Amino acid sequence: MNRIILNQLQTHKSTPSISLLMPTHRNFPDNLQDKIRLKNLINEAIDKLKKDFSNHDTKSVIKKLNSLNDEIDINHLEDGLAVFISSDSYYKFTFSFPVKERVIIDANFITRDLIFGLNRTQPYFAVVLDDKNTRIFNCEREKVKEAVHKLLPLKNIVHDIKDGNFPDASFNDRIRENEERLKNHLRDTMKILKELNNGNPASVVICGTEKQVSFFREICASNIQVIAEITGNYGFSSPSELSKIIWPEAKKGFAEIRNEVIKKIDTAVSAKKFAAGIQEIWNLANEGRGLILLVEINFAVSGIIKDNHVEMTEKFVEGGTEDIIDELIESVVSKGGNVVFFDNNSLEKYGRIAMILRY
Repeated sequence: MNRIILNQLQTHKSTPSISLLMPTHRNFPDNLQDKIRLKNLINEAIDKLKKDFSNHDTKSVIKKLNSLNDEIDINHLEDGLAVFISSDSYYKFTFSFPVKERVIIDANFITRDLIFGLNRTQPYFAVVLDDKNTRIFNCEREKVKEAVHKLLPLKNIVHDIKDGNFPDASFNDRIRENEERLKNHLRDTMKILKELNNGNPASVVICGTEKQVSFFREICASNIQVIAEITGNYGFSSPSELSKIIWPEAKKGFAEIRNEVIKKIDTAVSAKKFAAGIQEIWNLANEGRGLILLVEINFAVSGIIKDNHVEMTEKFVEGGTEDIIDELIESVVSKGGNVVFFDNNSLEKYGRIAMILRY
């Protein structure tokens, strides 16, 4: 799951579009009930389609729904499942958090849970370099999945230094030539990263030789944050093998980022570049002044947003916003800011959310 896919889902328009969500279980025997619950939701969706739409509109959609029970392996689920189906689309996602069970049929997909998952699970990328290819992986905690892009895996055209390659060049010239080729290869890698994350800031674990890692840092774009370095050759490692190596280092990297952000608060307060309170943060975020948003991982607030004024409510009300915090996160990220998540109750003195400002 990444922001490009999220954007595809959010801009999708087709009637009918089915959003099917349900909590799931990771282990036997609890996951046995998931098969039954999924079948019940499928039947509920089909009944609604037959009642509210013509056979012409629903034929291909119902066919996809009927195949779902066989396609989804209950032995490889997490804590939540989301399926999005229309006549021309089919998406499936698993979550590391439970979701509310429901079936919604509309002209578009319901993506609130995807936004929550993308915002709160601290997605990051792993870039794995070797002498043959560069591979990029989408990561969420210990989940590692190879990224899909027309240029991936990116062929590494950097040649080893050989006497025959540059007959008229000195040994030092050959070294510089190979180093420049490597840098150009890494610049191409950086362009792919930017496209994969829709131009938004990205956290990256870089794996490769000491020279490759060093050059990656040297040419790193301003919106790419290296959270961990792993030296070694992992070019032929599988996603499951990489997961065991990458996530422990990424976890340390995220902890270091949180510590560094906390250290910046006093300076930001002294410089009057610090905000607390949802209304103040909301106004400043929409002005594009949010540099770093600090928020507890499970902090969520429902409310009503009208004329740029935020009114919090105890529960979701019709015409309101289910989670103002997700709206804030999206606002900060869309304007080039960063979001750093903290453990629950660790930001109580700031009202569980705060922001360091650009100016």
